[in-house]
Amino acid sequence: MFEKILHTFTSRIGIAGLNFLIVILTAQSLGAAGRGEISLFVANLALVLLFTGIVGGTALAYLTPRTNVFQLLLPAYVWSAVVSGLVTFVIFLLNQVPADYVWHLFGLALLQSFFTVNATVLLGKEKVKVYNNLTFLQTLLSALILASGFLLFSTKTIAFYFTALYGAYGISTLLSFIFLFRTGDKPDFSGFRENVAQLFRLGATAQFSNIITFLNYRLGYYFLNTFADARAVGIFSVGVALSEALWMIGKSMATVQYSALVNTENQQAGQAMTIKLVKLSFVATLTAVLVLSVLPPPFLTFVFGKDFVGVKPVIWALAPGVVATGTGMIFSHYFAGRGNYKINNWAALVGLALTVPACLLLIPELGPVGAGLASTFSYMAAFVFLFLKFRRESGFNLWQLVPGKEDFGQVLQLLRKGKTQM
Repeated sequence: MFEKILHTFTSRIGIAGLNFLIVILTAQSLGAAGRGEISLFVANLALVLLFTGIVGGTALAYLTPRTNVFQLLLPAYVWSAVVSGLVTFVIFLLNQVPADYVWHLFGLALLQSFFTVNATVLLGKEKVKVYNNLTFLQTLLSALILASGFLLFSTKTIAFYFTALYGAYGISTLLSFIFLFRTGDKPDFSGFRENVAQLFRLGATAQFSNIITFLNYRLGYYFLNTFADARAVGIFSVGVALSEALWMIGKSMATVQYSALVNTENQQAGQAMTIKLVKLSFVATLTAVLVLSVLPPPFLTFVFGKDFVGVKPVIWALAPGVVATGTGMIFSHYFAGRGNYKINNWAALVGLALTVPACLLLIPELGPVGAGLASTFSYMAAFVFLFLKFRRESGFNLWQLVPGKEDFGQVLQLLRKGKTQM
């Protein structure tokens, strides 16, 4: 398991680094307003993918070891195509995407939804390294194409940003199809109707939580765009990108944790794994947040440009919530791995119940910093809910988040083992 975590973590570090490069390129080349437009487009793209993920998301990983994959792929592909078009159209009707960006939103959403379906099935088959390599490659291609256009050919436009995404999404999606159909599964459609019904039922339950979580994470963008402007969105988005990059620590552990949990029925073993990982995620995320919080403002403006002088207070506002979410995602993946998505749904709703009023109260007065504080209140509320639910099942208490000598010894043993296996 640790070897997979190490590989996943390494991949996540690479992805985070490349995403930083993309943020820096877009911030330096397009300024705060341009960065804000890109952030809103990416938020809309993520929203479309959340709805395609009702059938093409995490429920696929849970059902892959239990169902013939062809019974999952067919409805997932059809659903992705139809829903990409419908949700894009609704976003356009709500005037949340400019007319010039509509077809880009649909095309990129379609490509990425197909990629997500394929990659999630591979993850369900415990092809963790393939999954990591594909997701890393997609981000690498995005960064390389974008850098070549911005730096070598001086095509510093949002239109070229879309071109970079088309290239990266197209190549990675093609490769995901190749890897998927090399797994050797043969079509078997016995019990197809029942399995599709289960896919929709589990997917809707699981994705409801993700949709609410998205609102918790990104609602601030829309409130800022309403009460301020694209420039404020750009400043906030850089603070979010820097802070949320630290979630790669918890996500790396949670990805392997989830893959292991969906392939076992041993609840006690799952709880023991979760307790070890939540301690490690808490300490590692807290350490990374402290390092980020002490970076001097001149360094941040040097990296991102003079438009982003207000990023440092945003990072401080987000810091407690980033630690809470980086730790809490281990709990949420534990419940998801057991197919108990309702708990994650309630946690997301608890967070959203604070997000909306906090945004309304704080953003008009404090701008991007208010958006950061609203996010932190939401993240911490969701963490408390998940912790209480896990404590009820396992007896885990809050003081156990602080690792002892035995925990550090186990980590050192795992590191030694990981080095010998690399």
